[in-house]
Amino acid sequence: MPTPDPCSTDTQTPWPSGQTDRTAHSGTHKAAAVQLQTALVQALPSGAHAVSPENLAQLDDIVRGTEIWESLAHTQVQLGGHRSVVLARVLSQKPGDSTNLCTLARYFQDQPGPLCHVTTVQGRQVAIATRRNVESTVGYSPELVTWVVYRAPDGSVVWFGQGHDGSTSGPLPFTTDQLAALAVSGRFHG
Repeated sequence: MPTPDPCSTDTQTPWPSGQTDRTAHSGTHKAAAVQLQTALVQALPSGAHAVSPENLAQLDDIVRGTEIWESLAHTQVQLGGHRSVVLARVLSQKPGDSTNLCTLARYFQDQPGPLCHVTTVQGRQVAIATRRNVESTVGYSPELVTWVVYRAPDGSVVWFGQGHDGSTSGPLPFTTDQLAALAVSGRFHG
């Protein structure tokens, strides 16, 4: 949530670009979220079909005068007789943000914490996280089973994950190696 200037007498939250809340409904940030959704749908493996893809662009924070923007895209995926969900999240560079990728991986599920390790993919560091207890119902919604985190050269952070949609528990669309390769591919950040 943006922090108002303590010297200001205005108690309203200072939303950018004349917005009335944190969500961008048009402009460059919304266009980035739409582009993220398109890239997510195009990344689905052969035979998988996107069902009701959605996207969101919103101001995540203002840190020392720098606007931090989040682009989020997700879709249900029909693959064979099973449904799952895939999600991509990109956060612009945030001053003072953790450099530890496994710390950043905790965004999707904090209790119980994810099992996480860092690996090298195409010469880049990527965190691969999984839920400790697949039967758990706490944490981020949709419930992700596996996700990866990558810090791009521009400082933005990319999360890419997948999970079951709640009605089936069949195979997921991607292997963890495929998730990691997608995160570093450049298709999900500027």
